[in-house]
Amino acid sequence: MAGLEKITDQILSDAKQEAAKIVADAEKQAAKILAEADAKTQETVSQIKNKAQNSANVIKSRVVSANEQFERTEKLTIKQEVISSVIEKAYEKVCNLPTDQYFGLLEKFIAQYAQPQEGTICFSKEDLGRMPADFEAKAKAAAQKAGGTLTISKEDKNIENGFVLIYDGIDENCTIRAIFDAQRAKMQDKVNELLYRKED
Repeated sequence: MAGLEKITDQILSDAKQEAAKIVADAEKQAAKILAEADAKTQETVSQIKNKAQNSANVIKSRVVSANEQFERTEKLTIKQEVISSVIEKAYEKVCNLPTDQYFGLLEKFIAQYAQPQEGTICFSKEDLGRMPADFEAKAKAAAQKAGGTLTISKEDKNIENGFVLIYDGIDENCTIRAIFDAQRAKMQDKVNELLYRKED
């Protein structure tokens, strides 16, 4: 009987040791799994943080870029408004020149736009009424230098200022507004250079 108890005790002792080993192994495995899970969680959190930071940097960069673009656009708009204002004031100044200076300018325009053929030049009712006595002769002389002739029409043209040249039934608009519009790009460049060359 004593021998049986001894065997039983040995079996129980071995079973306890085996159970303890199994529990220890299980605890180690659980700890390993938890450690791996924690590491993976930390990695995921880090990735999320990095992704969020990258997204924030991209958004910030886009906002800065958009602000800079807006600032450039606003600056350009203001520049264009200032340049247009300067050109418009120049136009008004030309339109309101004293009579002798005004017709002196028209004489230069005739010399520039006259063609080497026979034509007619028309003026507004106001300009026909205030035209200097010697202007017709000057206009004809300017046309002759271009190799053509011009006759001043006694009928007024419905224009604000300047004149209209007629060659072979075709009108050429030489009003001051038309001339300003045709030269607008050059005038804009010139005004921009005068106003903003130091800034640029």
